[in-house]
Amino acid sequence: MEGDSPITDEECGRIKGLHEAGRSVRGIAKSVKRSPNGVSYALQLLVKRRGRPSTLSDRQVRQVVRAAATGDFSAAELKEEHKLSCSVRTLQRLLSRIDFLAYSKMDRTLPLTKEHQAACLEFAKRLSTAAEKEVDHFFPTKKRSTLMALMGSRTTGETYGAIPAAACVAKTGKGL
Repeated sequence: MEGDSPITDEECGRIKGLHEAGRSVRGIAKSVKRSPNGVSYALQLLVKRRGRPSTLSDRQVRQVVRAAATGDFSAAELKEEHKLSCSVRTLQRLLSRIDFLAYSKMDRTLPLTKEHQAACLEFAKRLSTAAEKEVDHFFPTKKRSTLMALMGSRTTGETYGAIPAAACVAKTGKGL
């Protein structure tokens, strides 16, 4: 076995002839003095692929998959880094076919600062107190507490008290 030397055109022709004669891959490998994997690879190269030619070579595909597996890149970043001529969508399709990679949407937003969170909470409280003043005018006390509890849970995610079970039954027809 010769090892690392590439298969010559002459050897490739002999491999093709032996394959067409019906010899097995192992038999061809013994007669050509190459490994069965090398013979299989040579036979694979001889088969003309159908369909549209790929925009990426096998080497480029391996490089992109390796980079995507080891780093945290978007498809556009991979395209720029490897200077590929294909579209970003082609890279996305390629990476979606790789079973050990999982697509996840990248979080590109900045985290809220403490001041911004405080401002959001203050706004929600002002909104709820303004609504409470308006409700005081139109609804009696029992209905008002139920309404405020429902409104608060919808607008800010906070509940302002327990919602009476009677309100839930009246609204949905079911209990809690």
